[in-house]
Amino acid sequence: MKLYVGLVIFIALLQACHTKQADNSNPADAAQHDIRIQYSDLIENELHSSPNRYIHLDSFYLFFESGFNAHLLEVYINGDRQLIDTLSTHPILSLAAVHVFGEMENIFSVGIRINYDDLLFIEPSKDQNIWLINYTSSVLTAQYTSREPRYD
Repeated sequence: MKLYVGLVIFIALLQACHTKQADNSNPADAAQHDIRIQYSDLIENELHSSPNRYIHLDSFYLFFESGFNAHLLEVYINGDRQLIDTLSTHPILSLAAVHVFGEMENIFSVGIRINYDDLLFIEPSKDQNIWLINYTSSVLTAQYTSREPRYD
């Protein structure tokens, strides 16, 4: 009798493990999102921006703002993965994270991937070193701005 109960429990555990593996077997099957990149400068609200007191021209800045809730982030610089992080937007600040990469003169392309989905690909010019990244309504958006964002 003990052998029979043990065998039933063993089979149930195997079935549970197999079901879990089947559910997570291919991250590429996750929901798709759209991508939007805006290279034009965002200076729509002077109160939102402040003088660039903390921004260095020789560094590349990614400000991850709204719409992130335990999302997996991957950042690629010139095709090489430089960062893996989990993002969640702060409910009051509307900011999830700020990541800084040095030597702007050596950055030719930046790739951003959320939850194993499509790669958002930016080719910044040498003076486009501040980017705002948002994820709203299943659209991942990268917006260039020449001014340091302010979060109150």
